[in-house]
Amino acid sequence: MKKLSNLSLVVILIIIGNFFISAQTKAATIIPLTSCGILNQTGATYQLQNNVDATGTCFSIQADNITLDLNNHTVTYGDQAPITIPNGSFENGTANWDFSKAPNASVRAGTFIPPTVWDGNYSAAFKLPITATNTIVSAPVTLLAGVTYVPSAMFYNQADGNLSQTIEIDDASTGQVLSTFSKPGFMSWRGFQLMYPNSYKPTVTESVVMKLSVGNGSPTATGYAYWDDARILLGPTNGIAARACFNSSEITWSGRITYDQPCGGSANNFILKNGTITQGAGYGIASHAIGIYQVNYADNWQVFNNTLTVSGPKSQDFWAYESDPNLIIHDNKLISNVTTIERRDGFEGDLIYNAVYSNQQGATIYNNTLIGGPQGGIFSTGNGGDIYNNDISMNGKYTNDFGIAVGTNNSNVYGNNIHPASGRGIVVSGVNDKIYNNTISVKELPQNQEYFGCEGSGAYGIQLRSSTNTEVYGNTVTSYADQCEARGIGLRTDPPLTLNNINVHNNTFTAIRVGSSSQKISNIDPYTATGTNVLLSNNTFTSDEYNYLDYWNGFYGLTLDSNTFVKGNNPDSNYATFAFITGGASDLGMRNIDAAYQNGASGSSVYASDNLANGYPYSFTNEWRLHLAVKDPNNNPISNANVAVNDSTGVTVVSTTTASDGTAVFPLIQNRFYNSTSAIINTAVYTPHTITVSYPGYATYSTTLTMDSPKTLSVTLSAGSGGSGSLDTTPPAAPTGLKVI
Repeated sequence: MKKLSNLSLVVILIIIGNFFISAQTKAATIIPLTSCGILNQTGATYQLQNNVDATGTCFSIQADNITLDLNNHTVTYGDQAPITIPNGSFENGTANWDFSKAPNASVRAGTFIPPTVWDGNYSAAFKLPITATNTIVSAPVTLLAGVTYVPSAMFYNQADGNLSQTIEIDDASTGQVLSTFSKPGFMSWRGFQLMYPNSYKPTVTESVVMKLSVGNGSPTATGYAYWDDARILLGPTNGIAARACFNSSEITWSGRITYDQPCGGSANNFILKNGTITQGAGYGIASHAIGIYQVNYADNWQVFNNTLTVSGPKSQDFWAYESDPNLIIHDNKLISNVTTIERRDGFEGDLIYNAVYSNQQGATIYNNTLIGGPQGGIFSTGNGGDIYNNDISMNGKYTNDFGIAVGTNNSNVYGNNIHPASGRGIVVSGVNDKIYNNTISVKELPQNQEYFGCEGSGAYGIQLRSSTNTEVYGNTVTSYADQCEARGIGLRTDPPLTLNNINVHNNTFTAIRVGSSSQKISNIDPYTATGTNVLLSNNTFTSDEYNYLDYWNGFYGLTLDSNTFVKGNNPDSNYATFAFITGGASDLGMRNIDAAYQNGASGSSVYASDNLANGYPYSFTNEWRLHLAVKDPNNNPISNANVAVNDSTGVTVVSTTTASDGTAVFPLIQNRFYNSTSAIINTAVYTPHTITVSYPGYATYSTTLTMDSPKTLSVTLSAGSGGSGSLDTTPPAAPTGLKVI
């Protein structure tokens, strides 16, 4: 055996030494955790060793490249005992409340709001007019020192625009105002509104009362204003937080809740995995399982293999505002038991809320299961990012309760299964987005707190809202009209925005009437919409009431091409393929080209409700393509042959030439439906058409065709005089790559 040289021994020892140094360094970066706290060691992997519980926020991320492995353990945050206002929902009349300073107040049954937002059926009702302040005072409750509290109550006022309303928390002994918030005028036109003052953090244990007041109203007002669901909530906490320290008491978007959570540092490339995060008994307000608050840097987060559960008002499983570009969330289970939010416009009731700037990378969200929640599933903005293969089943009580709401550009939403107990499917308002291969089954229950029952227009499977360059294909959408209305696809714009270059193709939309329901249902729903190049093609639309319904607000610029319309198997007695209720705006220029009809649907099955004396004009045309082929006697195609078509009124509607292969394809109007001052439904017929084909040196050919289906006409021109043509009775195949002519 050869002996190793001294140099070889040195090299081996260096390699072995480096291995042990590397192993020790790697091991040193794995930090065991046994309690909540601040994680601020850059590049470290923290590993949880046991379940942990925090009365406030559990973990604050304050350094880059951190991994938090929950190691199959549970994080409980916000686990401070809640404060209960006795009879806070007024279910026991005036018990535990002092009504002596509120002569206009009484407790009434809640017939004004059929769906309850929090709990119970009664409210404190203040009969108008009220000019002098009326105040009701709760029984005293005890607040603990060092705990942040947020008083809250639900308020409703749609009767007096001058009325002021105040919620405050006072010291029970001295009457000192500890926290207060007032608002004059209508609280909201959107039903009961969550109202709360600044948070309050006692320095010593103290006894307090809650005061709910109204006053300064108009002397001529009538009706009632209402207070309900008085509570003292735990202040905002998080399971996992990353936040900036802009000031000593950072405020929320609404500007009233102050925070006292750990903050600072940056949090790039954070990974959270393998555990459970649950909101505790405190029922805290805006207490997100994961919250990212405008932290200086929080890019490239990954969250996977976790179960997240929230329950307090305004609380969301994942919440990021102006932070976290390139977020990746996958293979998690997200549960929301939340019933109350403040602002539905802020999508506060969605389980995942990720709002980044439009030029920042959007989120990739996939393979998650989302259950419950008072509004929607996923809200996401940014540029790019995909949302796919998620299973979403929320239970919406607030408006815009979509399973997926995207304001992103250049994103893909596909393969998702959306099946809410109550709610809508997908809404898109971005640029260059694709929505495809999703399975959507939607209905609404009469529990919307803003509309006092059913949400306006009910359940949408898909809604395109002021979007541009959007493609929607391969989706299977089923909409159910039972207690509330339902729609398949909605087309909507928010002026001055429009819909531009929209291509909805090869989808299946089914609108089902449950039992004998009289709620409106349709496949296509244009709503206050204008657009350019808005095309619905090669779709199948099956409906038990209307396949196309313009209900009130009109549309401009829509083309339907090569779609199949089917009358459903449980048709309403007023079934119509096309319906126009134009009481609020016009619906002009819709084109229906090369449609197929089944089971009693028809291009002449039209319902309308307003003539021009009562409403706005509507009109649409049924059109069929003529596929023309022109050849010479030797069966060679003739290019640049002149083609002219006159309709039955004698107007030349086509003047064109054949292409290099001797063909020309163009739609011809069979009829037009419209309203007038004298009739709700009028029909103008434009067929039969006269087709004339000519080419220098050949005889002119002319024939008459009744255009009531797609047709193919083959013409052979002969020199001198004569010529022949034949009509192919086999319907032509639908063109591919449809382009409206």
